[in-house]
Amino acid sequence: MEQNRFIRFTAPALLAGAFILPSCLGSGDAGSTASSAAGAGAASSGGTASAQFGGNAGWTGGNVPPHGGTGAEAAIPDVTYVEDHVLRAERTLEFTTVPGGELRRFREQVTSDGTGHVRLDLLAEWDDASGAWLPPAPEYVTAYRMSGRWNVLLRDLHLGERKALEDNYDWQVVGRESLAGRPCLVTRADNVHGQGDVLLYHEDAPGGLLLGYAYFDENGDLQASLKTTALDESPDLNGVEWPLPGASHKDWIPGVHDAVVGVTTRDHGQLPPGFYLVEQHLATPLPPSPLSPRRWDRWSDGLRTGIVLQWEGPGDPNSAQAPTEFMALQIEDWEYRMDTRRDALEFSVQGSLTPPQTSTVLAGYATF
Repeated sequence: MEQNRFIRFTAPALLAGAFILPSCLGSGDAGSTASSAAGAGAASSGGTASAQFGGNAGWTGGNVPPHGGTGAEAAIPDVTYVEDHVLRAERTLEFTTVPGGELRRFREQVTSDGTGHVRLDLLAEWDDASGAWLPPAPEYVTAYRMSGRWNVLLRDLHLGERKALEDNYDWQVVGRESLAGRPCLVTRADNVHGQGDVLLYHEDAPGGLLLGYAYFDENGDLQASLKTTALDESPDLNGVEWPLPGASHKDWIPGVHDAVVGVTTRDHGQLPPGFYLVEQHLATPLPPSPLSPRRWDRWSDGLRTGIVLQWEGPGDPNSAQAPTEFMALQIEDWEYRMDTRRDALEFSVQGSLTPPQTSTVLAGYATF
């Protein structure tokens, strides 16, 4: 397959995923342009949280730490997530624009009411030239907020099926670190298939809060890291505007829902080792989204998530001509994403996969 590879990082790119996030991933709903108010006024950042940002906090890039650490074999950690708690936290997100390439740093604030409502705001972007946090572009602030539930529930690390975690990763405690003033264990998950290791930073207690993570690619280079730098577990939520649903979702019915999408969709042909199907939906975006209905498949190996979208494109499904192909590797809020088109069927694969995993998943669906 001929490939045209390029890198893209734009605010509007965040919105495609935000409009189709299933509400079943939490008791809240996916982001859209609408919002609901929990009172008058607007959400505000805690002063103590903002005061802790004086420089380039968080991961400093580079390669995955060497095997070793404490040498203690670890059980799979028992953790909870920001959406499980009432809190407001500030976090530093770092990611490479290409594998092994430039490192970008964002400062973000997540707010949760503990019942599934979450809001994510972009506060600043680190500027290497000036050595300071600078205000982000207004349009990117809006796009970041609209994709908040997508980012928290699908970009952020979540542990999947225990069998997948046991079969696909070896677990080891490699150290301790303090995040947001909380003592954390650093647990390393070594991918047994050689497809990229993961670090988890979590409170050292059953059900402890996951306060950070780092993904590395198959070469040991950093893909992305997120670390909590300030945490308020008694926030004032008066006036917080929570995102409303961006799409309705139904369990996928083959044939029946293909007619709704407008084109015959395809099942996967191959997957990276250890991946399993989490869910399969018909996603129908709600107004004012301009997106059309699409099939939504979510795959996981227990730590990494890959989402495959299929929808009707501008081609002719009855054309006898050779199908048109294109593929692009993009970086969108650190997620690796690839798109392709086969006649009237368009595909997108996005998530926390490595670039080779992304390519494998897309080829498994789109190879005719």
